[in-house]
Amino acid sequence: MTSALQAKGLWMITSGSLEKPEAPESNSSTSTESTSAVDAPASTAAIKEYAIAAHYWADKNDRARGMITYHCETGPRVHISKITEATNMWFILETQYGQSDLTTLYLAIKELNRAKQSDFKSIQDYADSLKRVATRCSNVGKTIESWMLSNLFLLGLNESLEPYIFGLIQSAKANNSELLIDEMAIVLADHDKRSNEEEDFSFKSMVAQFGGKKRKIGGKLRKGSNKTCIHCEQTGHEQQRC
Repeated sequence: MTSALQAKGLWMITSGSLEKPEAPESNSSTSTESTSAVDAPASTAAIKEYAIAAHYWADKNDRARGMITYHCETGPRVHISKITEATNMWFILETQYGQSDLTTLYLAIKELNRAKQSDFKSIQDYADSLKRVATRCSNVGKTIESWMLSNLFLLGLNESLEPYIFGLIQSAKANNSELLIDEMAIVLADHDKRSNEEEDFSFKSMVAQFGGKKRKIGGKLRKGSNKTCIHCEQTGHEQQRC
């Protein structure tokens, strides 16, 4: 959300860098006939300057409030719905829902350890998810090394892929190269695709065989088509079909 506010030029008011302008104070002067202070109205220029600044601030504040509310889920939105200043809204969200760097890192590592290929539609989706989590770690100053990410990727793959996993490991060892998650995802996704095509081919073959048997059965039925109907004395059908 911070990036979105910055992109729209609303971060300064949200962070409190752009303070709410204060109305100009009246000028105080001392009367010659009395020792009491007399308040004179502020100058026209000061009032005009304040009006422009107040309008600018109010516009930025309304836009920031709208963006913060839009990006909030239902729970947090309830806590800020009646807050009139974007700065206070942000403070409440940061206090109640903000995560420290250690919390972010803990949740990311936990997600990496629990990730499984079976939780995703494809191998590529699984790989992309791990890379996104690794990016979250980088954002808090902790880098997940490529070798570690690759091994976590391998650990979460389906057991049916183990022969191919060992093949990848042996190939990397023979070439003295590193196992990279992107390269492994491409190879394994290609294998998955070919496996699905082979299954599809087998299914089509089975359907074709079933169709052949059906035609044979149909042929046997059509042998009776020369019979004569005893009802209308016409050939080509039987009495029950007349």
